[in-house]
Amino acid sequence: MMQKRTTFLIAMAGMVVLFACDAGAQSNRTELTLQVSGGLYSPVGEEMQDAYGTGPAGQLSVVAAVGAQSRLRLSGTIFRTRGNPYFSLNDFYAGDAGKLSLNSVGLSLELGGRSLQNPKVYLGAGLLYFWGSEKIDGVGTNNGDGLGGIFSLTPEFQLSEKLSLVMEASLRLVEVKFSDRNQRYRLNLSGGTLSLGLGYRLGR
Repeated sequence: MMQKRTTFLIAMAGMVVLFACDAGAQSNRTELTLQVSGGLYSPVGEEMQDAYGTGPAGQLSVVAAVGAQSRLRLSGTIFRTRGNPYFSLNDFYAGDAGKLSLNSVGLSLELGGRSLQNPKVYLGAGLLYFWGSEKIDGVGTNNGDGLGGIFSLTPEFQLSEKLSLVMEASLRLVEVKFSDRNQRYRLNLSGGTLSLGLGYRLGR
């Protein structure tokens, strides 16, 4: 799984670099923006919502302009929460016996952002690679990964020449296959994310 994850990340980073260099060659400059944000991730499935509910998520993104109204976003996201994986057993309460840890890297194309608008609004769609673990007290840790998609709406408020306030609402669609030595199972971890952060445009 580690080799697959590394290959996927390198491939996506390479695509961003190639597109950014091509765009930079055409416009005589390469525009990159670093964004850091935090917010909440909430599973849309009733089973996952009952077991783990909504929890904090953080994201780091590198955004490369590839045209007057288009850009590529390479992002990494982490999500951590605790919950009760035995919620469906009415006669048994285990408290927060489960810990769900999710990570993802994604590449998406965003369109919009007319230069005279403030805020600039972008609509995006792309691919995600998820990996993570579910640790249940007294049982063990199951690891898994999976591919998914992302759809996003991102308003950006320009605060200064280089600094911006970034808001994002996104829907992430993914099913992760977890496994250990004794069992294999799938979890639908699709969900919505609301986040707020800052962006800083690199270079001159």
